[in-house]
Amino acid sequence: MKADIVLDFAVFQLTPTRTRCELLISSHGVSEKLASGLLKPFLAHLRAAEEQIAVGGYSIRLEPPIDGNQGKASWFTKGTMQRFVRFVSTPEVLERVSVVETELIQLEEELCNYTNEGDDQQSVAGSVATVSGGGKSFNKQSKVRKDVEEVDAENNETSRCRLIKAMETRHAVLQREQGMAFARAVAAGFDMDHLSDLLAFAEYFGAARLSEACHKFASLCKKQQEGGLWLDEMELVAAEGAYAYPEANGTGITIAP
Repeated sequence: MKADIVLDFAVFQLTPTRTRCELLISSHGVSEKLASGLLKPFLAHLRAAEEQIAVGGYSIRLEPPIDGNQGKASWFTKGTMQRFVRFVSTPEVLERVSVVETELIQLEEELCNYTNEGDDQQSVAGSVATVSGGGKSFNKQSKVRKDVEEVDAENNETSRCRLIKAMETRHAVLQREQGMAFARAVAAGFDMDHLSDLLAFAEYFGAARLSEACHKFASLCKKQQEGGLWLDEMELVAAEGAYAYPEANGTGITIAP
């Protein structure tokens, strides 16, 4: 069954304990197993499944709406279901790019604050008040205090510079990590050409987490296209071949080959 074929329905066939399932898709009388494993992760991501499991039974059926005179909704394809299953089994494949983006923004704000703070401290350090008429003893004490303050200022400045350097290094690492995460997500099929179908799926069947992840990723796709970002990372991932998903993962879901 090709990835772009429009489906008639998808069904989760449950075990007698209703804790495990097989996900089957069907089009024009032909059925195919897409995944199997624990039911709970699917329920956590799909409001439509939660609603059906609440009324009992041993199957959960997903059927798309009728799209006017064109028949079944064009977004309800095997590829859309595959990407949904990938997201349920490994949400970070799509969410990691946005998580790193948030961390980068926070780090950039901290860098800006430390840089401005250093400028303010240098300005204050340069403004040393001169007190006269205090006698030799007072002048000697004042000089000692001034020397100590200058040493403390130098130590603080050295520590601040080291911290800024460490933050800049972390920033560069995060930028690289974000580029690789973006490239892997695109290689996994989460690109602009497919996000609209996933968003339609998420809206109709109540996949709130998928919807939020797609919206955030779409904004970063726009940023990538406008700025020509992460081209090296995308070439590297492409050279490594298709993004490989493990057959089993922490969610207890096995994706059919």
